[in-house]
Amino acid sequence: MSATIGELLDMDRGSFMHAMRAGEARQQQHPTSGTSQRKSWRDCFKVLKNTFGKFKGPELARWRELKMEFERILPYGRRPDVIIYSKRLVVVLEFKRMSNEFEGFLKQIRSYVKSLRASEAEGMKRKVKGVIIYTEMESAHDIGRIQKCSADKLHEALLHLLGGFPEKA
Repeated sequence: MSATIGELLDMDRGSFMHAMRAGEARQQQHPTSGTSQRKSWRDCFKVLKNTFGKFKGPELARWRELKMEFERILPYGRRPDVIIYSKRLVVVLEFKRMSNEFEGFLKQIRSYVKSLRASEAEGMKRKVKGVIIYTEMESAHDIGRIQKCSADKLHEALLHLLGGFPEKA
């Protein structure tokens, strides 16, 4: 599924969940939308709505136009949760329903970033960055090569990466 941030903000949770299940069916893969996957999609929707809902005025107008992809299939069947596209940067978001970090998650998002960098090399040559969002973690934000944050700090992470007025792709 793809949508602009504005379209996501205008969506209700039921419409989002329906679109995610439909997208999964179109990809003709083994259904993964069991209870755990559905909870992850609900978390993702809630965090994104809360995050983008913090933008106001002219700042919001710019952000509303950015395109997002959900569950895009990369080489080897890997699927990052969300990819946000701006004119100069691609940001990969990976949501984890945990309160603590795990090295395997860093390896996972690094592989997503590497795959997308390879595909960007053929296109617009945008930079690719990754963010892991721990939805059960208490208020944290770590700026490193791969950013790690709690759900309530995603707004700050995106502002750091994309700036206040990102240009749409």
